[in-house]
Amino acid sequence: MQINQEFVSHKKNLSRSITLGCISFILALCIVMGFMSYYSYRNALYSRYRSYITDILNYVDRHIDDEDLAKCTETLEPSAKYSELLAFMDGIMEDFSIHYLYILKPLPDRVHLVSIIDAQTYYKRNVDTEGNLYLGWVSNDEYAPEDVEALADILQNEKDIVFTEETTEWGTDFTGILPLEAEPGMPYGIAVIDLNFLKKINDTYGHDKGNISIVKLSRMVCSAFAHSPVFRIGGDEFAVILMEHDLQHIEELRTALEEALRISAESENLQPWERISAAIGYAVFDGERDHEVEDVFRRADENMYTRKKEMKAARE
Repeated sequence: MQINQEFVSHKKNLSRSITLGCISFILALCIVMGFMSYYSYRNALYSRYRSYITDILNYVDRHIDDEDLAKCTETLEPSAKYSELLAFMDGIMEDFSIHYLYILKPLPDRVHLVSIIDAQTYYKRNVDTEGNLYLGWVSNDEYAPEDVEALADILQNEKDIVFTEETTEWGTDFTGILPLEAEPGMPYGIAVIDLNFLKKINDTYGHDKGNISIVKLSRMVCSAFAHSPVFRIGGDEFAVILMEHDLQHIEELRTALEEALRISAESENLQPWERISAAIGYAVFDGERDHEVEDVFRRADENMYTRKKEMKAARE
């Protein structure tokens, strides 16, 4: 009788242990599955956030004129393009579910920030304007020094979007930071080519023959500057935006075109309107003195007229 009781007692203990083990396993499995589900959901959510924020930041970046914005940042005077960009970014705030959209710049002390653009919804821009930042606004204690330091490090060392989490008045925000850097402009130059004696050809042989002269010059210019876009900017004048290969070899190409024109002008086997000549002038962008494309064009045009005078003097 005693043996049977001990057997029953051991059986109950084993059953209890199995039950507790199963319960513990199920609880552990639930906890693990809960953590896996949480992190899976969190990763999926953050992946969606990253994609959403990336699309917005890249969309805005494509609408920024780097040079104009840099000038506004330097002078603290809004330009027409700045006003257009501000209105565009306000529209982003209105149309998309985001808490804020700024363009900020850390000051050299890496403690304070200067506001470049503070995008707002229509209500915040026009009704409840308290707290809105303006071009040139400088932070006082609104941002913790370590936050400004971290932002300055990102802007200095990163090229792509950096994502962070930060605590704001709305709770925990997932934030994307896109460093903006004015890219150096691609080197370029402008060549201006002016057809000589077009009026004489038109008056003597007719405008149809003058058109033949223009077409021939156009073909010769396009052939000479095969790697650059060519534009007709007047009745007898062409402009070439010199790029890459053509810019690097501009002197050789100009010499070759002038030689081809000389041969054409002196050929006795061609009709008078086919024996064309032209004056060529060019200028290369110089950051020290050229502030806009018109400055480069003006110098190229002046060089072309100087060449035209030299050719006239040589004929006389």
